[in-house]
Amino acid sequence: IAVQSIFRFKEGTGEIEITRRIVDTSDPEAQVIVDEYITGCYGTTEYPEDLAGVVLKCLGPDDNQSIEYQYKCREKTVQCATRVEAMIPHVDTRLSMNVQADHASGYIREGFAFSPMYTLGIKKTLKAREELRTWLKVEKAS
Repeated sequence: IAVQSIFRFKEGTGEIEITRRIVDTSDPEAQVIVDEYITGCYGTTEYPEDLAGVVLKCLGPDDNQSIEYQYKCREKTVQCATRVEAMIPHVDTRLSMNVQADHASGYIREGFAFSPMYTLGIKKTLKAREELRTWLKVEKAS
């Protein structure tokens, strides 16, 4: 499998466009699951700050899921997702990943005491010459 990755940084927007394209495969019928994700936390030292109060959301046209961070290692998925996001009120920040693809699933995951991070992700199954395009954005929450 040959995969092409393209990153476009949009000046002044806090947004990165990420494209993962299956350029070639040895088997034209092969299917590949592309999982575009980001794992995060916040803090000013090597140890993250308390994430209690962070809200994770997975949004789609017909289904919305959310988790208020409590270190319970929970995960939620939406099958036809359009957006996953983390609202971090402590630093007035929203981190989001948007997708405009049919049949892309989104997921959110909270960590636990020994892995205190959150994960936002978009997954899609691709064949040769198909792509997954996402937009990662950091912005002020209010």
